[in-house]
Amino acid sequence: MPYRYLSMTCVFLLASPAMAGGYDTPMLYTAEHMGAGGAAAAWVNDPSALFHNPAGLAHTDRFASLIDISYLSGRITGSPGNVPEATSIQSEPTAAPFFMIGAAGAVTEKIRLGLAFYPIASAGGSYQYTLVGNPVVDSTKLVFLEASPGLAIRLPGRVNIGLGYRFTLMTLTRLTQPEGQLPTTNFELTGSEASGFRAGLQWTALEASKGPIELQLGLSYRHRVIVPVAAANGTAVTMNFRDIESTFTLPSRLIAGLSAQKSGYRLHVDVEHGFNSQNQSSELKGMQILDNEDQGVLGVKNIFDWQDAQTWRLGLQAPLALRDQKLLARVGYAYDGTTSSKVYPTAFGTPPGPTQVLTAGFGLRPKNMKIDLAFAHRFGSATVRQSDLEKRTEVCLFCSHPGEYEITLNGLYASVIYEVP
Repeated sequence: MPYRYLSMTCVFLLASPAMAGGYDTPMLYTAEHMGAGGAAAAWVNDPSALFHNPAGLAHTDRFASLIDISYLSGRITGSPGNVPEATSIQSEPTAAPFFMIGAAGAVTEKIRLGLAFYPIASAGGSYQYTLVGNPVVDSTKLVFLEASPGLAIRLPGRVNIGLGYRFTLMTLTRLTQPEGQLPTTNFELTGSEASGFRAGLQWTALEASKGPIELQLGLSYRHRVIVPVAAANGTAVTMNFRDIESTFTLPSRLIAGLSAQKSGYRLHVDVEHGFNSQNQSSELKGMQILDNEDQGVLGVKNIFDWQDAQTWRLGLQAPLALRDQKLLARVGYAYDGTTSSKVYPTAFGTPPGPTQVLTAGFGLRPKNMKIDLAFAHRFGSATVRQSDLEKRTEVCLFCSHPGEYEITLNGLYASVIYEVP
């Protein structure tokens, strides 16, 4: 089971401080694009296109390899328990390295192939508080990993189309344990799915060589993936189980982008619609065990009640050396709309409210290489009141409680692309 061991290793390396609106983290990839607010759909032109928009592979005239390292650190505030000691408390500081590795190149004059591997989404955090006089550790770690081969085709009229196939791995570990006692929740679920795809289009509407402005448009769609996960045994809400199983949904996303260039200056805009309402609930079920005897299959429902949301991204790029344009400066901004629910909140993700991201970065263009650095700061908050929880129509044993919810997250990014001469 190599997938299982790979995903188990990566989850401890990649335990992110918090998810985005949904599971997606709106602070990826790569350093070049994050410096510009994450906008990429219209102008991505390297192996990271397999994440942003596979049509961008069509720009790789020569073989290109990519490595990106992204280091995210921060904390979240939430109410993991229904006692004052566990209300509106900060999580432990968390730091998580992300990565992307990829390669792409020309097969024929019109066809390009590529392959990339990267974490695509995550969630998690760890709280420590006192419950009935006992210290409690309450933590969640979730990671989606993706391997994606893809191809792009150059069509007449300066149009490129692309398609990527997606192999998804997922690992979730959940632990709630009072000090010196048996855990009340303790399980590790792993699984994989190989039915995902991503499709994209890029169109150069205006060429710089034929006018004062270059204008590129992009469109990218990522289809929903539902990952079945399982564990041989575990504990949930004080009950012991074997043959545990569940599913996790990574919703569809549609992105439209624009990139305009004049005299070396670039403006990038992306508008992303997340079909997050595709993730309403899932059931954790298994054979309940009591006194080493099977008691029957029992399910515990986990309710998300997510809503669709939009993410707006804006980026500006300016050449610092006008003659050769080898040194570039970037700034960006992103607004991520509300996805998670105040009625069914979680203390291990983004607050049930909008968040914002501020970014900046630099790019260096030595011969046959692209070297980029970026920084991003994400923040947002929301208040969950008892009146919000009174709107529930279903019991949610895994949901959190009233209080203040907040996220503060910083990201450092470095990426290198080498093109074979």
